[in-house]
Amino acid sequence: MDPREDLVSKRLAELASLSYTRGIPLYSSFLPEGEQERGRGALHHPGICAAFWGGYPDAERKCAVFLPEDVPAEELENRIDFTFWDHFACLRIAPSSGRFSRELSHRDYLGALLGLGISREKLGDMTVRDNVCRLICDPAIAAFLCAELAQVGTEGVRAEIEPFSPEGWAPETEPIAGTVASNRLDAIVGLLCRVSREKAAELIRTERVQVGGQAVTQVSASVPEGRRLSVRGFGKFRIDHIGEETRKGRLRISASRYV
Repeated sequence: MDPREDLVSKRLAELASLSYTRGIPLYSSFLPEGEQERGRGALHHPGICAAFWGGYPDAERKCAVFLPEDVPAEELENRIDFTFWDHFACLRIAPSSGRFSRELSHRDYLGALLGLGISREKLGDMTVRDNVCRLICDPAIAAFLCAELAQVGTEGVRAEIEPFSPEGWAPETEPIAGTVASNRLDAIVGLLCRVSREKAAELIRTERVQVGGQAVTQVSASVPEGRRLSVRGFGKFRIDHIGEETRKGRLRISASRYV
């Protein structure tokens, strides 16, 4: 077992055990997709219902939530959405100068947050639209961020806690559709990035492709429906639907590119 996978699994298994013995809900820190995949096996614990949740269904960074109850897994996300928002805080961060400010990016905002000494695991998903950043974070740091985050780059900003609404969190995407010979990774990457199979294979072998947050170097690896991929230099994608074969035996693929 990869040492990183072992560490994540152990950490989540300890939380599951504590939730069961103490009879209380417990949460992990925010985990990126790769760590969620590595630690997924630790969610299966007798007497515990557990799932990953990041505030909205398509969240990328999620906490593992452990409940000492016999709740069907398919019902847990609905319960978390309404019941456990006290474990998350939502911040709105905007330039003080309004429309006269320079354009700030996701990287600008994240850099300013980390510059305050905040650990990345305390921060969930972040969106930047119309130069305004909305951030999901650990509520223990929300007041600190509101008090201390006064500048992003050279731009003065104001941070405030706002009520959470699931609307507006879905990432902006553009559709991609086409056909591939199979759902092999090299064929999928070729379609998403509009490059040849040979170029796609080179990107995969040189560790520039991640599937579900983990680097994959096997060109023949299959890509399941619903999985996210990122290709360095080309962007991030999601496989929305793998359809029926065409008359020529090719698979129809519907995907999205995050913009």
